[in-house]
Amino acid sequence: MDRGLRQEEVAAALGVSVTTVCTWETGHASVSTRSFPKVVAFLGYDPRGEASTRGERIRMLRERQGLTQKALAERLGLDDSTVTEWELDRVRRPVRKVLRRFEEFLAGG
Repeated sequence: MDRGLRQEEVAAALGVSVTTVCTWETGHASVSTRSFPKVVAFLGYDPRGEASTRGERIRMLRERQGLTQKALAERLGLDDSTVTEWELDRVRRPVRKVLRRFEEFLAGG
């Protein structure tokens, strides 16, 4: 999205440094989880597109909310390694209780 803004204006709107905006633009760094909600609000959309798996949907929603894996795990009453496994789509036989927690998280997104 090209709004014709200078990097200084974008940095101010997002509450980050101009250097940070430059590193994002050049691909030398990715947007931090903490900054991602502001980027989505600023752009008006999630620049990553649509998720194709449950794990991708969990990760994308978590990041849009500015949550770390640990913070999401605490919110859901789970271990952070459980969140990692679900985000990587490594869970083959989900525990019903855990599945329900992730489904509720996704539905409330």
